[in-house]
Amino acid sequence: DEKLAFIHIPKNYGSSCMSILFGREENGSHITADQLNETKGFEDYKNFCFARDPVDRFISTYIWRAAKGSQDNVEEKDASKADRMFNPQTSWMNENTVFVGRCEDFLNELIKLKTIFNLSFEIQEKSLNKTGEMGKRRIRRELKRLFLYHPELKNAFYNFYKNDFEKLGYALNDIDIRSSRTQRLL
Repeated sequence: DEKLAFIHIPKNYGSSCMSILFGREENGSHITADQLNETKGFEDYKNFCFARDPVDRFISTYIWRAAKGSQDNVEEKDASKADRMFNPQTSWMNENTVFVGRCEDFLNELIKLKTIFNLSFEIQEKSLNKTGEMGKRRIRRELKRLFLYHPELKNAFYNFYKNDFEKLGYALNDIDIRSSRTQRLL
Protein backbone atom coordinates (compact mmCIF):
# COMPACT_ATOMS: atom_id res chain seq x y z
CA ASP A 1 0.00 0.00 0.00
CA GLU A 2 1.71 3.17 -1.27
CA LYS A 3 1.52 6.31 0.85
CA LEU A 4 0.74 9.28 -1.36
CA ALA A 5 0.72 13.01 -0.62
CA PHE A 6 -0.34 16.03 -2.66
CA ILE A 7 2.34 18.68 -3.17
CA HIS A 8 0.57 21.99 -3.62
CA ILE A 9 2.78 23.99 -5.97
CA PRO A 10 1.60 27.60 -5.69
CA LYS A 11 -0.73 28.86 -8.43
CA ASN A 12 -1.17 25.37 -9.93
CA TYR A 13 -4.86 24.70 -9.26
CA GLY A 14 -4.17 23.87 -5.61
CA SER A 15 -7.49 25.29 -4.38
CA SER A 16 -9.33 23.15 -6.92
CA CYS A 17 -7.31 20.07 -5.90
CA MET A 18 -7.96 20.66 -2.21
CA SER A 19 -11.68 21.01 -2.90
CA ILE A 20 -12.00 18.01 -5.23
CA LEU A 21 -9.60 15.60 -3.52
CA PHE A 22 -10.10 16.46 0.14
CA GLY A 23 -13.36 18.42 0.30
CA ARG A 24 -11.53 21.40 1.80
CA GLU A 25 -11.89 25.00 0.76
CA GLU A 26 -8.67 26.26 2.33
CA ASN A 27 -5.38 25.83 0.49
CA GLY A 28 -3.31 24.22 3.21
CA SER A 29 0.40 24.85 3.17
CA HIS A 30 2.92 24.98 0.38
CA ILE A 31 5.70 22.54 1.17
CA THR A 32 8.16 21.01 -1.24
CA ALA A 33 8.46 17.27 -1.78
CA ASP A 34 11.84 17.40 -0.01
CA GLN A 35 10.28 19.11 3.01
CA LEU A 36 7.55 16.45 3.08
CA ASN A 37 10.08 13.61 3.00
CA GLU A 38 12.20 15.27 5.71
CA THR A 39 9.19 15.33 8.07
CA LYS A 40 9.07 12.54 10.65
CA GLY A 41 6.52 9.95 9.59
CA PHE A 42 6.52 11.06 5.93
CA GLU A 43 10.00 9.91 4.88
CA ASP A 44 8.68 7.12 2.65
CA TYR A 45 5.76 9.00 1.10
CA LYS A 46 5.46 9.31 -2.66
CA ASN A 47 3.85 12.48 -3.98
CA PHE A 48 1.95 13.95 -6.87
CA CYS A 49 1.45 17.49 -8.09
CA PHE A 50 0.19 19.54 -11.00
CA ALA A 51 2.37 21.56 -13.37
CA ARG A 52 1.41 24.59 -15.39
CA ASP A 53 2.85 26.52 -18.30
CA PRO A 54 5.60 28.59 -16.63
CA VAL A 55 4.42 31.81 -18.29
CA ASP A 56 0.81 31.34 -17.16
CA ARG A 57 1.97 30.44 -13.66
CA PHE A 58 4.23 33.48 -13.49
CA ILE A 59 1.35 35.74 -14.53
CA SER A 60 -1.00 34.17 -11.98
CA THR A 61 1.61 34.57 -9.24
CA TYR A 62 2.26 38.16 -10.29
CA ILE A 63 -1.46 39.00 -10.09
CA TRP A 64 -1.69 37.31 -6.67
CA ARG A 65 1.37 39.24 -5.44
CA ALA A 66 0.08 42.56 -6.82
CA ALA A 67 -3.22 42.02 -4.98
CA LYS A 68 -1.37 41.18 -1.75
CA GLY A 69 0.85 44.24 -2.17
CA SER A 70 -2.18 46.49 -2.51
CA GLN A 71 -3.50 45.44 0.90
CA ASP A 72 -2.66 47.86 3.72
CA ASN A 73 -1.36 45.34 6.23
CA VAL A 74 0.69 42.76 4.35
CA GLU A 75 2.53 40.68 6.91
CA GLU A 76 6.22 39.90 6.50
CA LYS A 77 5.48 36.18 6.25
CA ASP A 78 3.42 36.94 3.13
CA ALA A 79 6.45 38.61 1.53
CA SER A 80 8.64 35.53 2.05
CA LYS A 81 5.79 33.32 0.84
CA ALA A 82 5.56 35.44 -2.30
CA ASP A 83 9.25 34.92 -3.00
CA ARG A 84 8.83 31.14 -2.74
CA MET A 85 5.77 31.26 -4.96
CA PHE A 86 7.90 32.41 -7.88
CA ASN A 87 10.29 29.43 -7.49
CA PRO A 88 10.41 27.04 -10.46
CA GLN A 89 7.87 24.23 -10.26
CA THR A 90 10.56 21.57 -10.50
CA SER A 91 12.04 22.85 -7.23
CA TRP A 92 8.87 21.64 -5.49
CA MET A 93 9.33 18.06 -6.80
CA ASN A 94 11.80 15.29 -6.00
CA GLU A 95 12.64 11.67 -6.88
CA ASN A 96 9.49 10.57 -5.00
CA THR A 97 7.21 12.56 -7.30
CA VAL A 98 5.30 9.78 -9.06
CA PHE A 99 2.68 11.82 -10.94
CA VAL A 100 2.79 15.28 -12.50
CA GLY A 101 -0.55 16.28 -14.00
CA ARG A 102 -0.88 19.18 -16.40
CA CYS A 103 -3.15 22.05 -15.42
CA GLU A 104 -3.95 22.71 -19.08
CA ASP A 105 -5.89 19.42 -19.17
CA PHE A 106 -6.85 19.42 -15.50
CA LEU A 107 -10.07 17.36 -15.58
CA ASN A 108 -8.55 14.59 -17.72
CA GLU A 109 -5.41 14.61 -15.57
CA LEU A 110 -7.57 14.16 -12.45
CA ILE A 111 -9.22 11.15 -14.09
CA LYS A 112 -5.78 9.76 -14.94
CA LEU A 113 -4.62 10.30 -11.32
CA LYS A 114 -7.77 8.63 -10.01
CA THR A 115 -7.27 5.61 -12.29
CA ILE A 116 -3.51 5.11 -11.76
CA PHE A 117 -3.69 5.27 -7.96
CA ASN A 118 -7.21 3.84 -7.53
CA LEU A 119 -8.43 6.94 -5.71
CA SER A 120 -12.05 7.74 -5.00
CA PHE A 121 -13.25 11.30 -5.42
CA GLU A 122 -15.94 13.05 -7.41
CA ILE A 123 -14.93 15.62 -9.99
CA GLN A 124 -17.24 18.61 -10.08
CA GLU A 125 -16.50 21.48 -12.43
CA LYS A 126 -17.93 23.96 -9.94
CA SER A 127 -14.86 23.18 -7.81
CA LEU A 128 -12.56 24.71 -10.41
CA ASN A 129 -11.13 28.07 -9.41
CA LYS A 130 -10.87 30.36 -12.45
CA THR A 131 -10.30 33.90 -11.32
CA GLY A 132 -8.96 36.93 -13.10
CA GLU A 133 -8.90 35.46 -16.61
CA MET A 134 -9.26 38.84 -18.34
CA GLY A 135 -6.44 40.36 -16.30
CA LYS A 136 -4.22 37.38 -17.11
CA ARG A 137 -4.82 37.78 -20.85
CA ARG A 138 -3.92 41.48 -20.66
CA ILE A 139 -0.71 40.78 -18.73
CA ARG A 140 0.20 37.96 -21.14
CA ARG A 141 -0.09 40.41 -24.05
CA GLU A 142 2.13 42.89 -22.20
CA LEU A 143 4.66 40.18 -21.41
CA LYS A 144 4.70 39.16 -25.08
CA ARG A 145 5.38 42.75 -26.06
CA LEU A 146 8.09 43.08 -23.41
CA PHE A 147 9.81 39.88 -24.61
CA LEU A 148 9.51 41.02 -28.22
CA TYR A 149 11.30 44.31 -27.63
CA HIS A 150 13.67 43.09 -24.89
CA PRO A 151 14.97 39.63 -25.83
CA GLU A 152 17.46 39.77 -22.92
CA LEU A 153 14.48 39.70 -20.51
CA LYS A 154 13.00 36.76 -22.37
CA ASN A 155 16.34 34.93 -22.08
CA ALA A 156 16.58 35.69 -18.35
CA PHE A 157 13.01 34.44 -17.83
CA TYR A 158 13.73 31.26 -19.78
CA ASN A 159 16.97 30.62 -17.90
CA PHE A 160 15.28 31.07 -14.51
CA TYR A 161 12.51 28.60 -15.44
CA LYS A 162 14.69 26.43 -17.70
CA ASN A 163 14.04 23.18 -15.77
CA ASP A 164 10.29 23.81 -15.90
CA PHE A 165 10.39 24.32 -19.66
CA GLU A 166 12.65 21.36 -20.36
CA LYS A 167 11.64 18.75 -17.74
CA LEU A 168 7.92 19.48 -17.89
CA GLY A 169 7.75 19.82 -21.68
CA TYR A 170 6.71 23.44 -22.08
CA ALA A 171 7.97 25.90 -24.69
CA LEU A 172 8.50 29.62 -24.58
CA ASN A 173 7.98 29.87 -28.36
CA ASP A 174 4.27 30.66 -28.23
CA ILE A 175 4.94 33.88 -26.37
CA ASP A 176 6.82 35.05 -29.48
CA ILE A 177 3.72 35.04 -31.66
CA ARG A 178 3.10 38.59 -32.79
CA SER A 179 -0.45 39.80 -32.98
CA SER A 180 -1.58 41.56 -36.13
CA ARG A 181 -1.64 44.83 -34.13
CA THR A 182 2.01 44.32 -33.10
CA GLN A 183 2.91 43.51 -36.72
CA ARG A 184 1.43 46.86 -37.79
CA LEU A 185 3.50 48.67 -35.15
CA LEU A 186 6.78 47.24 -36.52
